[in-house]
Amino acid sequence: MTSRFLEELMKILNLATLFLLLGLVSCGDATSFSGSGASGVTSVGTGDGVTRDPASLTWNWSCESDVQVTQENDTNSDDVSLYGPGPHELNRTKFMGSRIHFQGQACHAKSMKRDILLVIDISSSMTSVSDPLRNGTCGRMDAVRKVIDAAAKSGDARFGIVTFGSFVLDKSTKLFDNQDDLFDDLLAQSRARNIEDIICNGEGDTNYEDGLTAGFDLLKPNAENFRIQELYFVSDGTPVPSTSHGKEVAKVIREHATIATVMLGSDNDSTLRNGIASKDQNGSPLHVRVEESEQLAETLASLADNYIESSELSFVGSGKEGKTTDISKFVDGGSFSFDDIQIGLEDGVDGVDVKLSYKDRHGNSYDQSGKIIWVD
Repeated sequence: MTSRFLEELMKILNLATLFLLLGLVSCGDATSFSGSGASGVTSVGTGDGVTRDPASLTWNWSCESDVQVTQENDTNSDDVSLYGPGPHELNRTKFMGSRIHFQGQACHAKSMKRDILLVIDISSSMTSVSDPLRNGTCGRMDAVRKVIDAAAKSGDARFGIVTFGSFVLDKSTKLFDNQDDLFDDLLAQSRARNIEDIICNGEGDTNYEDGLTAGFDLLKPNAENFRIQELYFVSDGTPVPSTSHGKEVAKVIREHATIATVMLGSDNDSTLRNGIASKDQNGSPLHVRVEESEQLAETLASLADNYIESSELSFVGSGKEGKTTDISKFVDGGSFSFDDIQIGLEDGVDGVDVKLSYKDRHGNSYDQSGKIIWVD
């Protein structure tokens, strides 16, 4: 063989190798979880020998919307927006290899319907030592107002109040969706002149069980409705009598509601911390101890701020094992926006299932599911 013939042969072999490698790349895995909005675009074969860039797809999720829309943003382009979880029908050939931009609102407790019950200790030690009346009000009153104001602004919320000493002294007749109606209801049943006389009162001992039982009676009628139920329990002392800790009542309440507890002043808070309070998703009690009554309003409001602590998104072809990625860093105040998923040829014969899962600080878990169905 001449050297020229060998050179030509090597060129042919190298060219064949190049085509083989290109073929392998085009059949590779097109599903990715970049976690930070990857910018790469996979070219897609149309089946007629033409290679093009994949269509642009934006998927908008909202908390309570029932709207399911597939909208072409421009009839002269391949840009498409999806609204709602679906199912949405998309052309398989057109959208294989498309990267999906997800954006929307996660439905955590702030934007879901909430029932908030405040169970307030008004035993004699509260007024005489822990939280005395100052300028016509007290730390407990400031805390009640702050929690109601913040929760009312954040969405659909209803409120109730129970006060207790040796027994239940005042209790709202039901849950109300605004502060004025709640306070009017309490005053209508009492001889008190104003709401401060009810909340800042102080008499008797500390009967946890009676306070919790009254709280259970208010929450129980609403337990079957899809509302987040939260009980906030404030005290400054250990329960009396010592055999009436309220632990059994608390255990029943925790089956359908979250209990968060605050101990004011005293460091003898083991019953509240270990026997009454619910656990967050990390297994820690939803319990806080504060030294001064001036800290009560901020502390209780912080406990009631039930923000999302963790979020993840799973993406799976119908009938197949999926992939999951942590998207917590993309969730900001309940809103999320990220480019994180690319549809591949192997992702489901019939369609693609997507699930957004998240947990709030009270340990509640929520899921939103969406679906794309392939059509040819």
